[in-house]
Amino acid sequence: MPQQTSLQILKHYWSYDSFRPPQEEIVENIVAGNDLIALLPTGAGKSICYQVPALMKDGFALVISPLIALMEDQVGQLQSRGLKACFLHSGLKRKEVDTLLDNVIYGDYQYVYISPERIQSEFFQARMHKMNLSLIAIDEAHCISQWGHDFRPSYLKILDLKEHFPHVPMAAFTATATRATLNDIREHLNLKKPVFFKKSFEKKNLSYTVIKTSDKLKECLYTLSRLKGAGIIYVRSRRYAEELAESLAKHKHPVDYYHAGLSYEQRQQKQQRWIASTDAIMVSTNAFGMGIDKADVRWVIHMDIPESLEAFYQEAGRAGRDGKMAYSILLYEDRDEQKVWENHELHEVTHTLINNVYDQICRYLQIPLGGGLMQSYPFDVSDFSQQHQYSIRQVLSVISKLEQAGIFQLTESFFAPSTIMLKSSHEAYFRNRDNWTPFKEFIQLLVRNFEGLFSHKVKISENKLSKISGLPIQQVQKYLHSIEELGLGYYVPRSEQPKMVMLVPRTEARSLQIDYKLLQQLHQGRTDKLRAVFQFMKSSTCRENIILEYFDEKKKTACTRCDICKGSQDEAFTNQELKDLDQYLRQKLLRETDLFDVLHWWPHNKRKKVLQMLSILENEQKIKWSHQKISRIEN
Repeated sequence: MPQQTSLQILKHYWSYDSFRPPQEEIVENIVAGNDLIALLPTGAGKSICYQVPALMKDGFALVISPLIALMEDQVGQLQSRGLKACFLHSGLKRKEVDTLLDNVIYGDYQYVYISPERIQSEFFQARMHKMNLSLIAIDEAHCISQWGHDFRPSYLKILDLKEHFPHVPMAAFTATATRATLNDIREHLNLKKPVFFKKSFEKKNLSYTVIKTSDKLKECLYTLSRLKGAGIIYVRSRRYAEELAESLAKHKHPVDYYHAGLSYEQRQQKQQRWIASTDAIMVSTNAFGMGIDKADVRWVIHMDIPESLEAFYQEAGRAGRDGKMAYSILLYEDRDEQKVWENHELHEVTHTLINNVYDQICRYLQIPLGGGLMQSYPFDVSDFSQQHQYSIRQVLSVISKLEQAGIFQLTESFFAPSTIMLKSSHEAYFRNRDNWTPFKEFIQLLVRNFEGLFSHKVKISENKLSKISGLPIQQVQKYLHSIEELGLGYYVPRSEQPKMVMLVPRTEARSLQIDYKLLQQLHQGRTDKLRAVFQFMKSSTCRENIILEYFDEKKKTACTRCDICKGSQDEAFTNQELKDLDQYLRQKLLRETDLFDVLHWWPHNKRKKVLQMLSILENEQKIKWSHQKISRIEN
């Protein structure tokens, strides 16, 4: 049977008639065995670039990703297309990893997603030489660079794969990277002559607007009155997401909220409702958006100042993926800048605090000295903080430092459904099933209702089993735990907690190997990135050009779409405009009115000019302006 072309594969499994530039060229280079680096902004379709060539080569694609939720989402999408995929992340138990890796070697997977931490595990290292890799794809490749906005030391270990598989093509993908970050990617992966692909950061259908306001909620409500279609409002905290959604709902907006503290079922329901709607609003932390396949997002509002232009660009880029006009709006108040810098400095913690929190976390998780290597433990940050009388912010700041030092890894909260796998072979089970007492009927029920129990982990629902068997759910759970305890199989109950992964064995706190000079450099890097955000916010030049320059891309002409290009900084006006404003105020100012409301009679890009006109009208004694209140003077 002749091998399918890349376009035939794209059509058959993804139902697309053509590739987007430069997807096809990237696919061709991977199939030809070339290493490459691809800088493709959000929405450019990075996953297609390595998923298609994996089906054109012998073996499986190893995809390295730091985000469990994104791995889970992509594996689920591939499986829904009839493709064989699995993922190994840092939240799995040792025995789960052991079984899954055996299936990877002796099975027929086409895609294996793995977190960078798992590459260094003894299980992976022991089996690596038996793996038949067709390509190595690295997602979020900027994490390998200390100049990137999300540095992860575990990414530096990916080089081991290049040394073990020198002839397997390595493809590094990122949506946001500066020149320094790209140089680090090439150097740390030892890519001698990589083919380089870069898609412009220019988004010709996206308009950037930054609004300084005295009341962000009022400004948000005003902005929503002018926007149409579905959108996302990004905030930095779970509590604010819920409070803002409640405030907007009181004004009759079709709004919901989303954050990692919700249950899996809640997140799924909210996400599906929003995707199906053409005008719904989702107020969310940055947990929302990764892997979301919704092309008709018309706008994104940032209610909090982002930590970097990389983060801002990624979130803004979730609007307008269908190519139609979309809007990115950043709102801020005077006090926001001070709060951001205060929070930034709070991330600097003392050596003593790092040592104390490290030791207390190890005790909290009951990890013995010398133990814990690559083990994962459910970790409740809130409970730990309360027990040891720390603020959650303090604990997370210390954990961030320990992550940057390659000691801990705190995974994001994600839903892991209950799974079970039987140790016996299918044939041995049927030979000996009468001996599986005292609950052989229950095991027979499992075998009849769930395929693949003897070869891999199978997702199960205790509620469904309770309905099928007629047993109380407590009895179902007891039977499942008994299967695990008696060594008949592996049962892993559902989980939604974050997990703490020990990347090195536990040691005495005073013996921690931490490069404090590197931590200081990383802090300085975050400081520089915040300064770039404020430069973007306060600049009086084209906002898109600032973004392009930040990502080492220059454009000579202004975008004509952002608020600056639309005249938000203009103060000059004509005599006719002054007469028109005077007439307008005569009609509107029938009583004393708040300045905020007066300004919102005009679009944002006219406000500076309106303020200047109001000053002239006040000087001419046509209006009275006092304590942010304006009224018309009768003549």
